[in-house]
Amino acid sequence: METDKMSRLRIALALATACATAAQAKAHVVEFHWHVFSRSCAIGAGAQESITYAFAYKRWSNVISEHYQIDDEGTRSWLHNVVTPTDGPKGPGWHFGRRGRAGHFGEFWYGHVTGHHWGLKQYTGQKYLLWNSDATDCNLNEW
Repeated sequence: METDKMSRLRIALALATACATAAQAKAHVVEFHWHVFSRSCAIGAGAQESITYAFAYKRWSNVISEHYQIDDEGTRSWLHNVVTPTDGPKGPGWHFGRRGRAGHFGEFWYGHVTGHHWGLKQYTGQKYLLWNSDATDCNLNEW
């Protein structure tokens, strides 16, 4: 009977590990458990955004999201930049938490979004680039 319980526990742990690994593979892991992605989505609420997130850790992050519109000929035109909407003790755009987001809703077009994801080194407080992300669609595989 005890062996049967152990077998079921091992199977459950293996399945949980496989599911977690598959979920992490969808977003770009940049450091420890930090993920970054951008999306340009004309459906739903029309989200144009770049996000840095982690489920387990809090830290300082800063996200800058560049938004471009692409016309029928494929020409990309810069529209504007959006920065994390905070002004904390580390300065404008810095956010302490599990998720940093720069973007907005209501732009119902597919374009090109480039995200610049920044972090602060834990002991020195030095700003450094985590990663840059790009999207020309909703990036639903990142969720």
